[in-house]
Amino acid sequence: MCEFQQLFLSQEGYIVICRQCGCFQLCYGKVVLDLSSHDFGVLRAFVKRRLAAEYASPDEEFRQIIIPTPHATVNLLLSMKELRQFAGMLEEAEIELDTLKL
Repeated sequence: MCEFQQLFLSQEGYIVICRQCGCFQLCYGKVVLDLSSHDFGVLRAFVKRRLAAEYASPDEEFRQIIIPTPHATVNLLLSMKELRQFAGMLEEAEIELDTLKL
């Protein structure tokens, strides 16, 4: 059974890591993803690349950005505003994880 350590928590969602197996659980909006350590790293890197890309939409809340997950039939559809929130969550979790490793 997993023993979770909180890495991030806000109204938008949470990110936790299991102290025993190292897997992550990520909740954003109405989606909860269970991710391996490798998959969490891949997701973080992909979100960083998407955040750096240009999107031509005058509406920050128009959902047009697809974020694939390791689960073949699950993708996140985000607006630019949501992508920034999601990237911020991942960055805060990464900082907390680095702190725990020290």
